[in-house]
Amino acid sequence: MSLPQSLRTSATPPELELIASEQLVEIIPLVSMERTAFISVDDLQALLNAETTKPTHSEVPFRYVEIAKVLLDVASEDIPSPDKIRSLLKDLREARQAKCRSSLILINHSDVKMTNLSSMELNEVRPVFIKSMNVWTQLVRDPAADYIEEEEKDERVS
Repeated sequence: MSLPQSLRTSATPPELELIASEQLVEIIPLVSMERTAFISVDDLQALLNAETTKPTHSEVPFRYVEIAKVLLDVASEDIPSPDKIRSLLKDLREARQAKCRSSLILINHSDVKMTNLSSMELNEVRPVFIKSMNVWTQLVRDPAADYIEEEEKDERVS
């Protein structure tokens, strides 16, 4: 109800809303979501063990790094043992990076095969890989073929 300023002796509706916004309210959702499979200490420990014992990369969800970061940043209180999970994710990432580096050393120009890489790992390897392949192509290229190509270009220009 609107009252003239002279008759107002109590709080205004916006002031009451501000005070009410400080009241804690418990919200009980009617829907519960299943936890992401790889965000548990047991699953990550098993994945880390497989990663350190197998010579090839273990299969992981394609965007596991990004999803884990978002979940741990936004909802770490809903995840059991978030610090242990962060530690396991870091160890897993380091093990996979080491394996990736050793795989890059063994790459053959005619046969390139790196399976089970995640989105983040592909993003990290891509620039190095592209530059390496360009250098490798220049080293392997037949100089006689380059000479023939240059002659053909000169003939077209003439």
